[in-house]
Amino acid sequence: MHDIEQHIIEHDLEIYLRACFQELQEKFQGRGIEWKWTERQLQMLVKRAGKLFIFAVMVHKYMSDSGLADPVAELEAILSTGAIPNSSSAYADLDAHLFPTTSYRHSSCASR
Repeated sequence: MHDIEQHIIEHDLEIYLRACFQELQEKFQGRGIEWKWTERQLQMLVKRAGKLFIFAVMVHKYMSDSGLADPVAELEAILSTGAIPNSSSAYADLDAHLFPTTSYRHSSCASR
């Protein structure tokens, strides 16, 4: 992935996240929860992921949690954590992207 141009990876990430968000939208609607992502949210996640598909996969996995009552708030919580990585700091920032999300989730689960 290091040799692939950023715009190609961003395009692939966007396709992946759109498919994931469509799946999530249908899942939440099936539970009576109205949710629609915004283009801004999608683009922020693509930029935040950098070249790391693992970030997009973790966001999808987190948002797929059947216990989420408010997907809008959950997605905004994910978007508000950490800084958007650039190509020179993506690996250094991996913990800042993944661990706030998982620690936020664990603290949310503990309070249920």
